[in-house]
Amino acid sequence: MSLLLRTGCTRKLFSVGSTIIRFPGLGCHKKPAGLEKPGSSARIQRDFSVGIPEYGTTTEADVKLLTSNLIDAVNQQNFAAAERIRLHLATEHTAIPPHPVYERAALAAIRFSGRQDYETFLTWIRLVPDNQNPSQVKNGPLTKTRNMLFRTGNPARNLQLLTEFSLLCASKGYGLLVWDDLVHLMTQFAPAYEAVAFFRSYESALLQYYTNHHPGFVEETASNQRNALIMLCCEAGWLDQAVQLVQDSQGFRVLAGCLRLIDILRARNDAESVALVESIIRKGRATEPSVPHPSDFVIPSPNSFIARRLGAFFHPASHSQEAARSLPPAVYPIRAIIEGVQPPRSRAWVAARLRELRGAIRRRSLTTYTPPGSTLHQLMAHYSANDGQSRGLLHLRKEALLSSDPSSYTWLCKEMYYLHESRKFADIVALFDANFDDAFLPPHPWRVIRGALIPIDLWRTVQTVPRKMKISNADAWVIWNALVRLSASIADVDVDSLSLLEDLHHSTVHFASNLRSSEFRAFPTSYTAVLRSIIWGYGELSEIDKAVAAASDLSLIGQLDLTTVGVFDELAGLHARSGNVAAATQILESLEKVGPRLPIYGVMMDGYIHAGLIAEALKLEARMKRECKYIPGRNWRMDATLQALRTADT
Repeated sequence: MSLLLRTGCTRKLFSVGSTIIRFPGLGCHKKPAGLEKPGSSARIQRDFSVGIPEYGTTTEADVKLLTSNLIDAVNQQNFAAAERIRLHLATEHTAIPPHPVYERAALAAIRFSGRQDYETFLTWIRLVPDNQNPSQVKNGPLTKTRNMLFRTGNPARNLQLLTEFSLLCASKGYGLLVWDDLVHLMTQFAPAYEAVAFFRSYESALLQYYTNHHPGFVEETASNQRNALIMLCCEAGWLDQAVQLVQDSQGFRVLAGCLRLIDILRARNDAESVALVESIIRKGRATEPSVPHPSDFVIPSPNSFIARRLGAFFHPASHSQEAARSLPPAVYPIRAIIEGVQPPRSRAWVAARLRELRGAIRRRSLTTYTPPGSTLHQLMAHYSANDGQSRGLLHLRKEALLSSDPSSYTWLCKEMYYLHESRKFADIVALFDANFDDAFLPPHPWRVIRGALIPIDLWRTVQTVPRKMKISNADAWVIWNALVRLSASIADVDVDSLSLLEDLHHSTVHFASNLRSSEFRAFPTSYTAVLRSIIWGYGELSEIDKAVAAASDLSLIGQLDLTTVGVFDELAGLHARSGNVAAATQILESLEKVGPRLPIYGVMMDGYIHAGLIAEALKLEARMKRECKYIPGRNWRMDATLQALRTADT
């Protein structure tokens, strides 16, 4: 038995066999092993130096014992013994299984001033296990280390250590844990070229983690990370580095960052860089499988104002005129029902559908993909057209919204779409605000529109869901469109409608640029309708140039094809309403090369009638009948346009 004394200490340490016992007080008392008081085990520490075999003689059983001892030593804060065991295992070339407790040993290696051992710190950090869910990092492993390194003392003095620690975090799936602190640190204290070089290394480490653990998300993560880096360069003022990143981003979806960069470059009147970035975007899009070869594009005349602002029009030679005619209509039949053009279904049909709907609600099987959920908005229109009593539908509504589940979500989305077709945009905003998460909306326009246009009485009628739900990207276009439509109709003198619409315009484009094609075209109109509303809004505010620029965004975000060219219908109609026959005709000629489509003729004729250009409208009617197969009674909107033309002509 050996006695270990420390002069002046309030505790005496005795070694009894392989057990170290701590006694309070100053007296030296011998206490035989095995006579510890119950509950005093917290004061007992093992002597981990006993049992370490000589180098070269370690067996598999020894490895298991040493691994267990290593964890116990760290748990008991005997970091010296833990370091000896770790070095022994490393010398024996034995892999140490990861464990979260090793973060304590890493912190001990750098915690005390004058005794920091950065290499040992990083070695212990490497023994922390990888994160299996990279989106969940709050209060998990490495949080204490992050707080100590980034949020205490002077982090700028240890920039090299912090960058190495951040790279380890990215390689282990804890990238989100350090990202915000890292961005603040690098933008404040690192030169631009060094910061960008580091962030690219960070991106590589993050992608390596996803390759090992989540290979299905590598491409999406790479695009998101590169997009975030371009945004970061824009906000930090590193525009040269941002342009270089765009040039090096072939194969990435970085359009949101590119659009932000273009906005900043335009504000600085850097036309050369703007042209370079736009050419890179188009070149990158032209090489993607979903976009045809550049030879399939039809370029308007270089002297054309439309050509300078819109760029190339999409013209795939493989699509015939018959395929173009088979495109889905620009509007849904529900609009015809609401406006009284198409007669509603019989009351017996509506009653049968209501019974079917009630059964689906009670089974909680209402979905947006199958009837009756997929046709709920049409049923609402037929019910209203048949003068149905509102309390009948409200009873079903209350039953559908008893809990937050797919049935409740389906009802709310279809109700918002019904309100969209009914042009009740304020009701959409109120319904959305009461029942859905508005995190993806720009806060300033949302606050202004909600405060200026939503009646107070409306809130009591829409707050029916127990807790808020998150609206999907495929359905979010309804609320975006409502906000755009409302922004152009605010008559409050204290609200700048143009600035509000511009904010919504840029926010919409940035949001839509990150959507998959299936989300962008979830409905035949979807986000195309939002861009059309933006063009309409600029037209209402007499901002023709901004409307033309908005139309070009469809090409920049890579969503220009046969299903989305309807955006240019709105632009042609805007030129027609303003009396600019040449510009409207040029758009029409470009789109006719894609394939003749009835909607653009109808929109342009409506514009000419509004401008009093009846002769131009009659010429366009003859051209429409020559180019398209128009059958009276089959297209109610065209029928209404021609009826208005006959009335104006007489």
